[in-house]
Amino acid sequence: MINRWSAAENDRQKNYRQFAQIPVTIAGRFGRIEKNRFRREGVGKGLPTAMKREIIKGLDLCKCISALLILLYHFGVERLTAGFSSPSFAAAPQFARWIEIACDLFFLTSGFSLWLGWGEGGNPSAYAKKRALAIYPMFWTGFFALFFYGEILHGNNREIPGWRLLFSILGLDGYLSQWTPTFYKIGEWFLGCLILLYGVFSLLAWLMRRSWGRRLLTAVCVCLWAFWPLACPVGWNARHTVLGSLPVFCAGMALARGWNNKTVQTWGWLGADLSIWALALLLWKGSVAPWLGPVTSVLLFCGLLWLGQRLPAGVGTGLHWLAGESYGIFLTHHVFLTLVWLRVMARFAIGPVVGFALYAPLCCVLAVLLRTVAWPVHEGFAWLLRRI
Repeated sequence: MINRWSAAENDRQKNYRQFAQIPVTIAGRFGRIEKNRFRREGVGKGLPTAMKREIIKGLDLCKCISALLILLYHFGVERLTAGFSSPSFAAAPQFARWIEIACDLFFLTSGFSLWLGWGEGGNPSAYAKKRALAIYPMFWTGFFALFFYGEILHGNNREIPGWRLLFSILGLDGYLSQWTPTFYKIGEWFLGCLILLYGVFSLLAWLMRRSWGRRLLTAVCVCLWAFWPLACPVGWNARHTVLGSLPVFCAGMALARGWNNKTVQTWGWLGADLSIWALALLLWKGSVAPWLGPVTSVLLFCGLLWLGQRLPAGVGTGLHWLAGESYGIFLTHHVFLTLVWLRVMARFAIGPVVGFALYAPLCCVLAVLLRTVAWPVHEGFAWLLRRI
């Protein structure tokens, strides 16, 4: 004879086990579905592996200002290189320090964002797949379009061994081009450096979650900040290496920990104030740039975070969209400038002010176009990663 109570209890337990495996929680009056912590841990194949984070307007502001500084720097320098007249400040030594600050802001933003998403733990495989999916589809689309045009159709760079195409597939060609010939097209040194920092992030986060690890990281970063500009081999740019960028990347991770406990949000105004004086000193005393530059960038980053959180909601929406296209802008702006836009400006006698006013929005359009064209690559790569 079947025990009705046992059968009902068995059904209840069976249903509980089935629904317990679904890594979502039903919350809200209208049955809103939100991802829970299990998605962050990578439970469930084929499911997203990172939680959706809040929109931090200050972070978007940092990305937008970084992109603007990079556009402005390359626009001024490439005009001078091509023999065009440019504003006098473009030839000043202080102008080159802005690009260092822009790159530092990107490293700080990356370390900050990664800590908020993955710093407290997570599936390393899911982290690696998500980073690869964010970087490579757009990069491969842009690179291989230029590679087909230059190398295949016109036979450029025939002296470079074919196996070095592997550097480009990994996104390290721009970084390694500082020391050896590669098929570098887009991404510059920055992309390869960022990819290498992404590769060691899990180790850095593991250390930062431990008190002794934080002390060790602090000591390493202070030593790199103080001595790497002196120890860097002749001919290398210390700031364009992983060791030179590691201190600001770790600073972004540390500031994200402070963001969680409201420290940066409360005292960010102090960073905004101090960054003004640090910028003035940096522009006046160039000999201290290798040491003062990272400090200025960290202070400025804190100030921009604090300022961005106080922007109106409507401004924040626009910044968030523009910040989302910053990677595409970074990939396309330089090659578009040198191969297309400078020639257009010369052909139609466009001045530098009007030229930059048109150049910046055109880079945004190109970023959107690259993202759209790369979508099939993105989907195919995502399909492949789900099966690994």
